[in-house]
Amino acid sequence: MFVEIHDNGIGIKPEHQKLIFDRFYQVNEKRTQSTGGIGLYLSKTFVEQHHGVIEVESEPGQGSTFRFWMPMDLGTLVDVTQQNYPKPEVELPESEETPANEKVLTVIEPEEAAPETDDRPTVLLVEDDSDLVSFVTDGLSELFNVSSVRNGKEGLEMAQKLTPDIIVSDIMMPEMDGFEMGKLLRNDLETSHIPLVFLTAKTMREDEIEGLRIGAVDYIYKPFNMVTLRLKLLNILESRGTAKEKFRASELLEPEKITLSSLDEEFLRNAVAVVDKYTDDPNLDVEKLSEHLSLSSNQTYRKIKALTGYTAKEFIRVQRLKIAAQLLMQKKRTISEIIYMVGFSSPSYFSRCFKEQYGCTPSEFIEREEGGGEEG
Repeated sequence: MFVEIHDNGIGIKPEHQKLIFDRFYQVNEKRTQSTGGIGLYLSKTFVEQHHGVIEVESEPGQGSTFRFWMPMDLGTLVDVTQQNYPKPEVELPESEETPANEKVLTVIEPEEAAPETDDRPTVLLVEDDSDLVSFVTDGLSELFNVSSVRNGKEGLEMAQKLTPDIIVSDIMMPEMDGFEMGKLLRNDLETSHIPLVFLTAKTMREDEIEGLRIGAVDYIYKPFNMVTLRLKLLNILESRGTAKEKFRASELLEPEKITLSSLDEEFLRNAVAVVDKYTDDPNLDVEKLSEHLSLSSNQTYRKIKALTGYTAKEFIRVQRLKIAAQLLMQKKRTISEIIYMVGFSSPSYFSRCFKEQYGCTPSEFIEREEGGGEEG
């Protein structure tokens, strides 16, 4: 197969022609639109994967001609319409409508496969260069579930809808640029916790400072190395996970245990304060917590899960248990009194939850603390 494409553009100088198929190489002469320098690299890759050859012929001011050849073995093509595939069949029981000497056959459709759970972190890619989107998606898809949109406006809408684990964004885009999107993300309680990474051709120091000032956790220049990008994203998510573990291991749920934006820290402080205030109310649930936070139940659930790793229900229960542990250490109340003071109506359920949290029963916890105090 032979394909030839000619344009009437500005042409390409001879010294650039051997380089334009390199990844991220850009001529940048009289261009009105910035590109990622990835399209011709991908074209060459696809052609060579099919054992083909691609070349360019160009003169400045005369346009360019691109040609590629790929082998085609027509003998390997199969006319599937001529294949005689057997159809699965089942015999139905005889009925009054079906004569005994006739059989009704029906095709059994294959059962739908059960959807597989996808434990990969979700990356939202905000990029207007379709070639670069393909390149980044292919490079990340083994480790991440990648969704992509074309500009900052779509990125903002998708972030609110999807709540991704991390956002990777270009800066120069139509409708809304990456900087504006970043500011809006940081000022929206639904999205303020999502790590933002800029992946951009804007390499001026003042642009990088602006990106970090907005709240980006990293600022990566194009061209970039895919392995480096993958590792940076994994490290960002791992550091977030470590912070959550420190938060979960603290004696009380303390927002300062996590590196947060001021908006996120305020949210967590308010959530902890609500549980502390109503800790003796056995009817305190996610709906009531959300009402006090002036959020929907869904918003509260997603925000708490993203910041702490707990579901909203677990968040309430764990805070109650940690208050109970502090009361037990004070030795001013009986276990029975403390159970009801922290909103549990069933002693057996309290003991089971307490053991799951601390690895021992309330009585054993007191003995352990007394033993530790004597040793000290």
